[in-house]
Amino acid sequence: MAGEAVARWREFVEARRRQMDAAYARLNRSSADYWARRAQRFRQGHTVIDMEAPLVQRVNALLPPGGTVLDVGAGTGRFALPIARFARRIIALEPAEAMLAALAESARTAGLSNIETVQSGWLEAEASVPPADIVLCAHVLYPHAEIDRWIATLDAHARRAVVIETVVRWIDPDVLNDLWRRFHGDERIGQPGLAELYAVLLEMGIPANVKIYRQPSTLWRFTSLDEAVDVAREHVIVAESPENDAIIRDALAAALRPEGEALALPYDRIVACVWWEREGPRLPALA
Repeated sequence: MAGEAVARWREFVEARRRQMDAAYARLNRSSADYWARRAQRFRQGHTVIDMEAPLVQRVNALLPPGGTVLDVGAGTGRFALPIARFARRIIALEPAEAMLAALAESARTAGLSNIETVQSGWLEAEASVPPADIVLCAHVLYPHAEIDRWIATLDAHARRAVVIETVVRWIDPDVLNDLWRRFHGDERIGQPGLAELYAVLLEMGIPANVKIYRQPSTLWRFTSLDEAVDVAREHVIVAESPENDAIIRDALAAALRPEGEALALPYDRIVACVWWEREGPRLPALA
């Protein structure tokens, strides 16, 4: 039987899913190709191999010499690519074909041959994927209702440690929240963050370590107003039309700020690196 923290997480996830599904249904669409539509933009934003990223540094500190890493939900390789510079082998697991193709292309471009890719969701693949010294799961857990199973299987696959990165609190730029209310008539439901995750971990008997920091993000940075309109339209899930696009364009034109040669929405991304070692202290589970 799930504990209170796990139940709260599931309620949070399901409420957002119902809201998103209803918005997509009004367009006669679904969220099935969500990541395929975003793969190229994610890759463009993560082309720099950032060896100084706090999560990369944490994995480096925990990884034994000649160690291996399992990156669950690797996306386009934001973390797999820099970690491959010091890990002996990385298994990058990602369900979205377009994201995985972008990762593989970036690895080839960077001359990295130690990244093995697996196209699958985690709960479908976890029984067949081998353990690794470090299991990494960055910005992946948010939409998954079975959080207790995710945590348990990530933990079981780690010989040394599990490292998770999550937002401290889910925040969208104000202008996008305003547009959601205008088009849909309700408040947009966010996603679970650090408080919800840590409550689940404690309920499962895992007193994890936490480090909080600002994380540069290109998510709301655009090369033009036209690109911003396209991204915002997709984000607030409305049909492309002259009327809708005019509303979005006017709102963004007032909110965007110059940032070098780009345009950006004000956005302060505060994230947390959460990690625990397999041989570290544990508490009695509460569930």
